[in-house]
Amino acid sequence: LPILLFAIFSTSKQFIFGVDAAPAALAGSALLSLGIIPGSEAALNYIPILALFTGLWLLFFYIIKADRIVNFISTPVMGGFISGICMTIILMQVPKLLGGTAGTGELPELLEHIQETAGRINFPSLMLGLISLAILLTVKKVAPKFPMAVVLMAVGAVLTVVLPMEEWGIRTLESVKPGLPQWKIPDLALLPLNQVITVSLSVAVVIM
Repeated sequence: LPILLFAIFSTSKQFIFGVDAAPAALAGSALLSLGIIPGSEAALNYIPILALFTGLWLLFFYIIKADRIVNFISTPVMGGFISGICMTIILMQVPKLLGGTAGTGELPELLEHIQETAGRINFPSLMLGLISLAILLTVKKVAPKFPMAVVLMAVGAVLTVVLPMEEWGIRTLESVKPGLPQWKIPDLALLPLNQVITVSLSVAVVIM
């Protein structure tokens, strides 16, 4: 429903209906700062509240015509901010490429986790990841409009059925329960609202 309402009422020419990397990184770091484990019950309570306040901030920005403020943010500042988020995401994902789990924390913790994972590399995971990256980068240069990422996801789904991924030590996504999620009203008393408001503001600014 939120996606449909956004499509109907939004004036934006860009319509991102999946998880966007920059807001996801900010939300993930907020979870870690609160000591909340991603995917846990506490995380499932926190993220909808964060999304709610982010939406309220964006509505407020629309009312006061705050989009003009973006024009005053210099390109180097915005570029540096986005580059920092990109580097964080890359360092978080490198251990997964080596067959481990995603890294968490600040730069020292991320580098330490990469070092630990490098000591026990799963070579089937590494080869699969490097081949996928090579295909993505090559197709992006040859046919930039071709949705190679979607094709690779489909091929990966087929490979998990055809090949013994678990025996090779390749980590796969957990199965998703069928059906729609249950309706419930988030409990605002479970979380520190001052932090939710601050984090949602930063997410809203990045989205804007």
